[in-house]
Amino acid sequence: MKESIEFLKSELEKLSNKFEDALIRYEYIEKTNLHLIEVKPYDLYDNIEYLEAEEKLEKDFEDKFPNERFLYLGEFPLFEINEAIVEFGYESKIVRRIIDFDWFNNSIINYPNKQNINYKEVGYYTSENNYTLAA
Repeated sequence: MKESIEFLKSELEKLSNKFEDALIRYEYIEKTNLHLIEVKPYDLYDNIEYLEAEEKLEKDFEDKFPNERFLYLGEFPLFEINEAIVEFGYESKIVRRIIDFDWFNNSIINYPNKQNINYKEVGYYTSENNYTLAA
């Protein structure tokens, strides 16, 4: 297997261990030589320590593999991971918050501490159509 794939698998596992709330999926697309990394929940991007770790990983990767492309996907990406090589955090995580949108009051509803809900079963709920277009 490619050295860059093994490098990312190892580094993403470390990232997952360091940030226990992280849900991480990784896919490599050979045709385009593109590494896709999906990180959820979006709250992680409010954490300076996480942002620094993500930036360091990206820099280390680019230094080691300058001819390969690397892309982080956020919580609601335009691209999606279809065939993950590895997933970290999905097997054992419980949803800490369920978020919905109250269209009548035009506000976000946050339901903290819902217990015994497996993230994989719940996924993300939205009550509107998403008409996001890729440029």
